[in-house]
Amino acid sequence: MSLCTKRRSLSMCGIAGYMAFSRAVDGQAVETMLEQMVHRGPDDYGLYIDSDAFPQVALGHRRLSILDLSSAGHQPMSNEDGSLWIVFNGEIYNYEELRKGLLDKGHHFSSATDTETILHLFEEHGPDCVTHLRGMFAFAIWDARHRTLFLARDRVGKKPLYYATVPGGFCFASEIQALYPVQGINRTLNRTALDLFIAHSYIPSPYSIYEEIRKLPPASTLVVEKGQINIQKYWSLDFAPKLAISFGEAKERLLAHLEDATRIRLCGDVPLGCFLSGGTDSSTIVAMMSKFSSGPVKTFSIGFPEKEFDETGYARTVATYYQTEHHEFQVEPKSVEILPELVRHYGEPYADSSALPTWFLADLTREHVTVALNGDGGDESFAGYNWYQTGTRLAGLSRYCPAALAGVLQKLLPGRMGGRGRQVRRLMQLLAQGHAQRFADLRTDVKPAVRRNLYSAEMRRHTERVAEEYLLTLYLSCGGVDELDRMLHTDIMSYLPEQLLVKVDRATMAHSLEARSPLLDHQLMEFVARLPSDYKLHNGRKKHILLETVAPLFPDGFLERPKMGFSVPLQSWFHGKLQPYVGDRILNGKMARSGLFDLNFLRRVVDEKVTGLHDVSDLTWRLLVFAEWMELYG
Repeated sequence: MSLCTKRRSLSMCGIAGYMAFSRAVDGQAVETMLEQMVHRGPDDYGLYIDSDAFPQVALGHRRLSILDLSSAGHQPMSNEDGSLWIVFNGEIYNYEELRKGLLDKGHHFSSATDTETILHLFEEHGPDCVTHLRGMFAFAIWDARHRTLFLARDRVGKKPLYYATVPGGFCFASEIQALYPVQGINRTLNRTALDLFIAHSYIPSPYSIYEEIRKLPPASTLVVEKGQINIQKYWSLDFAPKLAISFGEAKERLLAHLEDATRIRLCGDVPLGCFLSGGTDSSTIVAMMSKFSSGPVKTFSIGFPEKEFDETGYARTVATYYQTEHHEFQVEPKSVEILPELVRHYGEPYADSSALPTWFLADLTREHVTVALNGDGGDESFAGYNWYQTGTRLAGLSRYCPAALAGVLQKLLPGRMGGRGRQVRRLMQLLAQGHAQRFADLRTDVKPAVRRNLYSAEMRRHTERVAEEYLLTLYLSCGGVDELDRMLHTDIMSYLPEQLLVKVDRATMAHSLEARSPLLDHQLMEFVARLPSDYKLHNGRKKHILLETVAPLFPDGFLERPKMGFSVPLQSWFHGKLQPYVGDRILNGKMARSGLFDLNFLRRVVDEKVTGLHDVSDLTWRLLVFAEWMELYG
């Protein structure tokens, strides 16, 4: 399937670089970094070294070829006079339009690539070049004349970028484990990051698991000049002012955005397919792809033996309706055997358990195609998660039961209460908080009381309220008209790039598979953000406008069912065959001896005797992942 009429040299890659301020640059260090990322780019390799003056620089690149399988897209790539050099990971979907404009202004090209287009765009606009790009990207440009290094990351954080300062230098790479062999990086565990991981299952930017390694946040640029680092944010999603637009017109414009965002992502000189869960978002992308495809769309699904977690029946319905070439794989408890490999590729602790089926889905898909589209981003833009319903309902209740009153009522309730009584106490607790604190509470999986008991005394001294302040600060920085806007905005700045997109990038790139996400097109997101909140969450109905827009594309009533999500039956697994394995990993390894955790509490977790958690298996999985990470990297 391809809509391209011209061959281009787009590619998904791994990039790395080293800047030495006052001594000879070590090109071997960059080669070693690239060796850690062969999976991101098995098709080509390149290295450039500038040792003409200080600072010196070495840039490295690994390429997974998607378009123009010739050598035209070899990187590192330079402009005409060699004054600028780039290493680039990503795809720029509007590059032909940008290239034409640059040609009209007198720029000269030696290729028809998006990579070279970025170079000339940088010549024309400098750091503001990123505001012209439509796509996903992480890149570095070396300015040999001014001896400066410029790094950039796309708006929503599709493509990763890690960096670190070392004695006398600076280095960066697409994956954190590529930086581990670099001499001079002090791998001191970041306890703040560890607490964030336990609370949320991921480590948000700018933190990493090590104190001296950082993540460049989404929608940010970084300049290294004269040994100094300057980071600037260049984009933020605007939720206001709201568009004065009827629901009917909004549906028409949304459909046009969906079609355009999908169409521009169907270029490729390699086979394309689509992840299909059977949910609204991925099913919508299959419908869009079918509209533009000259042949059957290839679709790929993952299921479980446990029926309450299995959506493959819904996926088959969509596959049959659109006559796709459909493939399925089933994940079973023994699949946890690949956990060490999973942890190795993620590089730092990451514990969204759906990374496990995503891993197998990427593996299955790569057997048939090199590029897979997906439905990522639909829940964050269109209000698809349950906590948006909860948050808006609580915001409404707070008008009738202000925080002060709820606090008094909470204190008057008896200390020990049964099922419904506990629910009332929880309701009063939430209403007694401000909007921002309430959202942070709702979105923090492992609450402070549980974490305090989990940690050793030394660990507790470093982590008081860190995880809660992280979400609280983000929420308070968000714009918008109402509570829903602020919740959506916070998730788009946190959960979306730090959990969802990390999961998909590492799992797909580990299998040399490129993932494309039409619903994360920034023009589509900007349009949806400015729609009235009632169009997204209408009388408690999630994704209202999306469902109304795409309903005619599916059998009657197909989309009207509860959201299942891409979750894993951990509880039944841990009760069964995996129980001995879990206890051994958590209680008998480096993690247990690290001094970070209370051993008695770890035993209670393994025995499932922890109170204050809805599901102990979620915390168990985080500890299992961290234990495995400690064995590999700790």
